[in-house]
Amino acid sequence: MGIWIAIAIGVFIVGSIMGLKPSARETMRDNLRMAARRVGVQPKLVACPNWIIGDTGERGKGMMAQYGVVIEDAKMRPCDYQVIEGKWRPFTGHYPANFALDNREVDLPASIATTVKGLSCKANFVCIYWQENSQLGMKSELETTEKDLIMLKSKLHDYAKLVQNN
Repeated sequence: MGIWIAIAIGVFIVGSIMGLKPSARETMRDNLRMAARRVGVQPKLVACPNWIIGDTGERGKGMMAQYGVVIEDAKMRPCDYQVIEGKWRPFTGHYPANFALDNREVDLPASIATTVKGLSCKANFVCIYWQENSQLGMKSELETTEKDLIMLKSKLHDYAKLVQNN
């Protein structure tokens, strides 16, 4: 009887330890976010803004990744853009329309562009909202991931210049 109790306790302990281990998907997302921090992009998991269609197909529902860059000397008026059919379209529900990016192609790295939902600019911060691609955080792909994130950072700077000069 004592052996069965010891086995049950052992199984319980091993099960508890296995429950603490992060899944492969969580590990890849963590790798992606750490790579973003290394290249100077600020990743954050935020509630889906009410002007973006989230995972559930409804506006403002669920959580979404926000990857942004602070641009020290920028002074942008607040504006939001949605991705509609692969192009930036201004969203005018909160701020006056800024047509600087209107009808421009979303020219981000292919691994990111397919899941981008929106872009937002405020004061000296520009960010994209997207559904993180778990393939980007794979250990074997980290070099490519960092290149894509560096390109993302560069594009965010370019978008900020266009928005600021309009």
